[in-house]
Amino acid sequence: MKMTDPNVTGQQTEKRKTAGREFAAMTGAALLAIALWGGNALAQTTPPPQPAPQAPSAEQKTIQAKAPTAQPERKISKAEADELFRSVDQILQFVSKDTGLPIKHPVKRKLASREEVVKYLEDNMKGDEDTKRMESSAVTLEKLGLLPQGFALRDFLLKLLKEQVAGYYDTKTKTVYLLNWVEPEAQKPVLAHELTHALQDQNFNLKKWSEVTSAKHLSDQQTIDRDEQRAARQAVVEGQAMVTLLDYYLAPEGRSVADSPAIVKAIQAGMMTGGSSPMFAKAPMFLQESLVFPYMEGVDFEGSVLRKLGKQGAFAGVFKTPPEDTRQIMQPETYLAHEVVPQMKFVNLDKVVGKPYKRYDFGGLGEFDIYLLVRQWVDIRTANEVSKGWRGGYYLTYRKKDDKPGEAEMALVTKWPDRAAAEQFASIYAASLKKRYKQVRRLDDGSGFKSSKWMTEQGEVDIDVVGKLLVVTEGFDDALAAKLKQAMVDGDEAPAN
Repeated sequence: MKMTDPNVTGQQTEKRKTAGREFAAMTGAALLAIALWGGNALAQTTPPPQPAPQAPSAEQKTIQAKAPTAQPERKISKAEADELFRSVDQILQFVSKDTGLPIKHPVKRKLASREEVVKYLEDNMKGDEDTKRMESSAVTLEKLGLLPQGFALRDFLLKLLKEQVAGYYDTKTKTVYLLNWVEPEAQKPVLAHELTHALQDQNFNLKKWSEVTSAKHLSDQQTIDRDEQRAARQAVVEGQAMVTLLDYYLAPEGRSVADSPAIVKAIQAGMMTGGSSPMFAKAPMFLQESLVFPYMEGVDFEGSVLRKLGKQGAFAGVFKTPPEDTRQIMQPETYLAHEVVPQMKFVNLDKVVGKPYKRYDFGGLGEFDIYLLVRQWVDIRTANEVSKGWRGGYYLTYRKKDDKPGEAEMALVTKWPDRAAAEQFASIYAASLKKRYKQVRRLDDGSGFKSSKWMTEQGEVDIDVVGKLLVVTEGFDDALAAKLKQAMVDGDEAPAN
């Protein structure tokens, strides 16, 4: 890792490399908290044929017999555990001073075994509504090219969690859990992160705040609006905790996130490398980016607010006035300027499609979603450029009884600041079809990509720019596609609920 600061010693550089690895390892904690995203591309590869196994020679048998057996995992001693428990209160004091969030009562702490952590993860995955909803969205993610066909999402996420967990705070038990197989010194920076969650919880009821609303039954409009708000709030929760983790690292050097943005960027560079996380390294771009979003974008957002509004504004202030969507997280200046994108009115197309279609999935399309799509289809530079033009969007996915595995019909609409931006995304969307379908043939005169009609093995794809809107239907016949497009265009002219 190349550092630009001339005062950084070799020891400090190594320390920041370690911080980068720790920063990447924190992705596991994300899945223990709030909203999840998922995906994997493992099923796409087939190993090359291997030669038939041969019986080992006498020499090989001798070598195998002398080879050392696997050593049992080292557990920290009682003395080490006691010292680690004592450090909780010391680090909690640091976190309180760093964030300005008062300590209202001591934080319970517990040493957990690997078996206990695994059970905790498995139990949470079984009952997590976000995971269930994400699994139902797999067909949409596959159709958009973000996931491979038939991926076992839950199994992959569980393996990833088991690999990455580095300590966690449980809002139900109000307890910070430490790991009995990890060296105490390695757990202290993680404690700074997790104890931030403890103080967030003591001061703002973390679970309730993160959920946005306590209503059990939400309308479709409320659901997609809440999804963006929850994603933004998750970035606040994790971004604040990353500030304290990095401040804990930088404190011996007399530095902090507030005064050292270049150093923070250097540490962030280690997040997407996979590092010591084989499962994370194997994951497709969609999953990697989604997992690190609340940490990487969150710490950037918090750093910007911290430098503009100070400690009070960046911590308690953001909890009192939270960002509205992922746009405000990815572009902190819009949050600071109180720029809020009006929500698009969600149009329920169920009656328009009629039988034999059944709604399988639906959701909002935020700025981060657009970034993911464009990055998957083009590249990161284009994704950063195009996604900034997002001004709203949503999708609905349908299936018929005779649809084959992996097949689905979809309607989506996105809104842009002007027609030129809508046309740019239309061109990108049209070009993506050849990456997502095996058979693609253009049906119109081919004069441009702004509005176009295509035939694929799963039916027609219609891409239309209407003013500032891009409306897309996939898999419907001409007559139904026209009705769907008109319904979404008409819906945008009505005020959102």
